[in-house]
Amino acid sequence: MRYLRSAYLAASFFVLLKPSPQSRITGAPTSLARSAKPIVVHVIAHEYAFEAPEAARAGLVTFDFENRGEKDHELLVGLLRPGMGASDIVAAHQKGLGFRKLQDAYLDGAAPGVLFATPHTRSPATFTLPFVAGRTYVLLCQLRDSVGATQHAAMGMFRFMHATR
Repeated sequence: MRYLRSAYLAASFFVLLKPSPQSRITGAPTSLARSAKPIVVHVIAHEYAFEAPEAARAGLVTFDFENRGEKDHELLVGLLRPGMGASDIVAAHQKGLGFRKLQDAYLDGAAPGVLFATPHTRSPATFTLPFVAGRTYVLLCQLRDSVGATQHAAMGMFRFMHATR
């Protein structure tokens, strides 16, 4: 367990948010004003739920992550494919879908960022994404409490966030 926590913390320092050339995000701004100040969204994890706003203004959005739960949690943020919903997310995670396969199931492109936090801590990193007006993003945790346990997302640990104009 100590090894896993160290790995999670180390991984959180290496979150790179440069969009990949294969990004399928449509309607994304080709460039954002460098002087634009990102909106900061504070996300709080509890056991199998997130506290976060329902919407954020389109443009740069910085995620800050705090775990107030008793278990390890992660914050993965991705652009939801149009037409996908809660039942698609639960079904995919009940099958134990891995990080690299999320875009095959319900994300529109690869998930661009993940933050980790151990119980009663804040993630030592943040990440910033360009939110596209009119699109929906999903915040989720794929971790498991033990080997063979159900993924947190399959237990409802996800939340939708809409990008407004």
